[in-house]
Amino acid sequence: MKKTKQYFKLSLLKSVVLICVLFVSGIAYPQIGGVAISDDGSDPNPWAMLDIKSTSKGLLIPRLSLAGITGITSPVDGLMVYNTDTKKFWFYDGGASQWKEILKSGQESKWLGTGNIYYTGGNVGIGTASSPLSELTIYGGTGSDNDAALTLDVDGTDWHVGIDDSDSDKLKIGTGATVGTDTRMTVQGNGNVGIGTSSPEANLEVEGTMKVFGAWDERVQATTYQAETDGFVVAGIKVVSPLVPAHILVTGFTDGNSSPTTERGYACVRYETYGDNMMSSFTMPVRKGDYWEVGASYFYGNFSSFIYWIPLGVDD
Repeated sequence: MKKTKQYFKLSLLKSVVLICVLFVSGIAYPQIGGVAISDDGSDPNPWAMLDIKSTSKGLLIPRLSLAGITGITSPVDGLMVYNTDTKKFWFYDGGASQWKEILKSGQESKWLGTGNIYYTGGNVGIGTASSPLSELTIYGGTGSDNDAALTLDVDGTDWHVGIDDSDSDKLKIGTGATVGTDTRMTVQGNGNVGIGTSSPEANLEVEGTMKVFGAWDERVQATTYQAETDGFVVAGIKVVSPLVPAHILVTGFTDGNSSPTTERGYACVRYETYGDNMMSSFTMPVRKGDYWEVGASYFYGNFSSFIYWIPLGVDD
């Protein structure tokens, strides 16, 4: 009997303390259906389970890093935290099974990273376990056969750009959605580039056809030209009549001067009798930006000549 009285006294003391906290202090005011925490002692809104009101204080919810947030085991739908990395409020979307950032109006279509997708400081990381290194970082992971790739699709036509983990981490561009399948170009770690081959042995190795030169462009002699690309000058002469002796010399000049004087090519014909050489030509390389000119020295005879400019890659 004595023990029961002591328990009753202790319970009564706890109740008195609770009443003092809730009513005497004027901080919390329980009402049917809700609780109010305020500075002025006002009743809670009838539609709220918890009504917090203050003109000088705020609500502080748990603050976690991104790693701490994603480390929460089995978060409940609607759980809210403050992300100390992004400086934004996040909540857990149970329907989508992912954390989402609370966005302001006009940002509803903006996606943000959870799981293996991250958005930090304007950078997007896909598959990365840490902050992305650039505007877009795609991480394939560690171990074997973990490709990192980007697939582009238009009307069912796929192209991929990615690192082939199964082939010495080479950068490959090809058709289809799988790296290493239908490869069109390969870049090795040593800088060698292969087109039509995945194992280039030179700075550029092409298996198949390749167009290097532009169209043949006919030019005239005794005129100075400036090369807009690297290229070649092909010039030649030919005796027209085998019955008439002829002696002709054609010279090619090219250098960095607007009036080039450096001799780089010759074509000469000295025809006297039937059986002598009747034609001659030369090919002269020209660097981009240099000037070039072809001049002919006519001695005697009847002959024809040609001069062509062949640019490397594109027309001059």
